[in-house]
Amino acid sequence: MVTGVAMGILKTAKEALALKSMLVILESPAQHFVYDIDAHGNQTSDHGNYSGVFYPHIPFHRDHKPGPCCSPTENTALGNYRNVALKAALTALDPSWRDYVGWVHFYDMTQKSYPNHVDGGADCTHFAWSPFFYEPLFQELESEIIRLDDLILKMEEEKEKGDLKE
Repeated sequence: MVTGVAMGILKTAKEALALKSMLVILESPAQHFVYDIDAHGNQTSDHGNYSGVFYPHIPFHRDHKPGPCCSPTENTALGNYRNVALKAALTALDPSWRDYVGWVHFYDMTQKSYPNHVDGGADCTHFAWSPFFYEPLFQELESEIIRLDDLILKMEEEKEKGDLKE
């Protein structure tokens, strides 16, 4: 499934460039669920690896108390699995994908933001709105747009010189 998504991203990004447009991917954010998964894939509440990963097929641990449930995420290797898998699939299909696909590192921006979730921490996926919280996101988005816009301008210049085929 991830390979199919990656193929769609690459195709769309190439089509966007041909139209003097661009594709920018926003990473999946960090999640900060209070329970954890042990080395055997079992749900625990001991915060052994602090992955923050939500497994919907596993019910809340019997010791889970209602109320704030968000905790710091320390195991970014496990917690960032969605973005790692997508980047690996993109790289396997086209090692130069970063040359024409924008990527905003939203996981990194949200990894330490466990207190900023909606509903007083009862929702450990969605973040509360704050212009200051999202400012780094907008700054990186702007950087990616400028980078890709420079690529489009360079392609146009090469096309005018006859160095680039349509």
